[in-house]
Amino acid sequence: MIDLENHGTILDAMGLPRTPYNAINIHIGAHYGDKEATSERFCEHFRRLSPAVRKRLTVENDDTESLWSIPELVDAIYDRLEIPITYDALHHQFTSRGLTFREALTRATETWETTPIIHYSESRRLHEADPSIRPQNHSDYVIGPIHTYGTGADVMIEAKQKELAVLRYQNTTQSA
Repeated sequence: MIDLENHGTILDAMGLPRTPYNAINIHIGAHYGDKEATSERFCEHFRRLSPAVRKRLTVENDDTESLWSIPELVDAIYDRLEIPITYDALHHQFTSRGLTFREALTRATETWETTPIIHYSESRRLHEADPSIRPQNHSDYVIGPIHTYGTGADVMIEAKQKELAVLRYQNTTQSA
């Protein structure tokens, strides 16, 4: 909770509005075999956070089959606390629960009252053709295409080369 509060304090000091668009984005993570109890604990702790954190907090789907998917986060967290869900395209590959990319993205973006934010990355394994690389590892760059399916979502590219990856993607898509 200290880290979250520190983030809230910094965002306030920067003069950023207290909205999920200025997100403090987290994963709920491990559930120790009891997702219901974990979601209860999360909701209890959420209520103890300052407004600087509560009004900015978003939760993101995980990249491990046993952890949190978009529909699970909607049911366990959004429906209780109205915390927006951040859709991560790469993570969805591992926790799809039968939803297509479009269905999961739409379900997540519907939880936002402001412009939704989604995360897009690609597996390093795809770019390097090395089966020893964990499929969850982010690549240096992205090829796309990146689809938002008419949701109006802003996209955060998660790639190891940071701004260079964004510029390369932008240059590639503008010349296509």
